[in-house]
Amino acid sequence: GLHVYDLAGRDLAFLEGGRVNNVDVVGNIVVASDRNDGVSAHLAVFALDGAKPALTSLGRASAGPGEAYGLCLKRSAPGEPVTAALIIKDGTVRVGTLALAEGAEPAFAVQWEHKIPTQSEGCVFDGDTLYVGEEDAGIWRLTPNASGVDAKLVAPVDNQRLVADVEGLATIDHKGQRYLIASSQGDNAYAVFRLPGMDYVGRFAIAAGSWRRTATMRPQRRISSWCAGTGLRRRWACSRKRRPCEGGGDDPCPNARTRLGGPRLSRLAKAALP
Repeated sequence: GLHVYDLAGRDLAFLEGGRVNNVDVVGNIVVASDRNDGVSAHLAVFALDGAKPALTSLGRASAGPGEAYGLCLKRSAPGEPVTAALIIKDGTVRVGTLALAEGAEPAFAVQWEHKIPTQSEGCVFDGDTLYVGEEDAGIWRLTPNASGVDAKLVAPVDNQRLVADVEGLATIDHKGQRYLIASSQGDNAYAVFRLPGMDYVGRFAIAAGSWRRTATMRPQRRISSWCAGTGLRRRWACSRKRRPCEGGGDDPCPNARTRLGGPRLSRLAKAALP
């Protein structure tokens, strides 16, 4: 299911949802890749009431064959259709719009599809461009065009910048530049690339510690994160993973993988950027 945490690590709300995996948020709409059916993919859709806070299920949208695995949403203006990228576990990428009509089940209409060779999960939009992490191979850039999809492996696993598995991806704006941050799970670090050219900037790792943490930027910088106070109103949305917790006891999402919750990581990344 889904948990909502504050930045002091307190569990504020929980809604049972079975085997949900990646989760993302646009406005007050929360969407998760739904793995409850390993044969037919679904998107689980929720409404978030940030004032309480509380989650309400809006239903499930059918999303074609395969096991739903990765997911990310394109940022859109209020009232505009929600665009979602669903990554099937075998590497199939489906991008489409999510219709949310009052009183009806959510509906997912595929706009374009592309097959990445092997298992993929993490993804992030940068405008109309989608970046996807193929776990054992690296980061793909997918750009739809009139003739299909322009697909290019723009950051391969090289055991220096990226060490398999390539997992979560995120973007961050800093001093007029946009950067992509990639989880290099094989060595518990993060690689940073400058967009749109995917120019390599450097790497950092989050060290063990309490809620106030330190991070190391390789090769030259040592940075420290901020300490999140209880007065902050930003929330964490987490999807529970059925595996032992790999972090310390202060992890705000034990046994979970986070897709929302960027404030702490964003501050770390900004401190590491030029």
